[in-house]
Amino acid sequence: MTFSNKENLNNINSETNTLKKSKEFKKIKKYKFNKPNNKTVSMASSNRNESNIIDKFYLFCYEFFSKKVNTSNLKEKSSGHYNHAIEVKNLYMRYGSKKKDPFIKDCNFNVDEGDFHVIIGQNGAGKSTLIKMIIGLNLNYQGDILINGINRKKCDPNQKLTFVPDKPIFPNEWNVFDYLLEICRMYDSSNIEILKKKINGYLEDFDLLNDADKDPNNLSSGQKQKLLIIKILLLKSKIIVLDEPTSNLDAITRKQFLSLLKELSQKNKVTVFISTHVLEEIKYYANSATFIDKGKVLWSGKVSNEEIVNKHNEIFRV
Repeated sequence: MTFSNKENLNNINSETNTLKKSKEFKKIKKYKFNKPNNKTVSMASSNRNESNIIDKFYLFCYEFFSKKVNTSNLKEKSSGHYNHAIEVKNLYMRYGSKKKDPFIKDCNFNVDEGDFHVIIGQNGAGKSTLIKMIIGLNLNYQGDILINGINRKKCDPNQKLTFVPDKPIFPNEWNVFDYLLEICRMYDSSNIEILKKKINGYLEDFDLLNDADKDPNNLSSGQKQKLLIIKILLLKSKIIVLDEPTSNLDAITRKQFLSLLKELSQKNKVTVFISTHVLEEIKYYANSATFIDKGKVLWSGKVSNEEIVNKHNEIFRV
């Protein structure tokens, strides 16, 4: 097989994109590739270093273009099992002038699949800013955020990830039932009658069936959070990101809501990533934590109920 010009190269199917971006390919794409024999491959090049690169890469290129190589290994990891649901590496972000100090500074932490992970810090510590970057609302940063092994800047912003804000707002044109149905139809191609049956089942489970015809914006804070939990279940989200979700709930509703999240984490292997500045309400649910202050991660890791309190007091010198 011979590729003699740019037009032919452009006709290679999308599986070759990774290879085409490599430095080695850019150096050798002008050469013809014929089936190699047992002798040393010789390539027309006046540059010895370039010849060495080409010799080493030649056989692979021939096999690649002949479709004898499994190209799935060349793609960025996008399928299969990945232990870290969220991975933050060397993250920096600044507001305004480049002369100003970064607001987020050298953040590094991992959140394992199925963890109930809490990010703890005072107001203004950078929790909400960090969450905006994780959910894809702010991509103006340096470093890497990986969602199930895929770079945040390259993956579908809504892929298996649901964001729950502190004050959810719903479309005015839909009632509770229609809201859930329309959301499902965006992501689920199942028969509409099957979807309706699922929705009614969840509304009954969460004691919202009598509110199905109401404007979701007129629900109580606790009912709104229940509605978002139903949405998460319907979409089969694997990661839930929540920004101070219990700030507008009373004590009883907070406990119920956090218990529902914990159940999702334990039974469905859903990863819960939740921000708070109130340790007391979260310590019974989290099994891992990240402490942040002034945009910098002070500590991150697995914790028990007692350890999270001790670690908090140690870090913030309470």
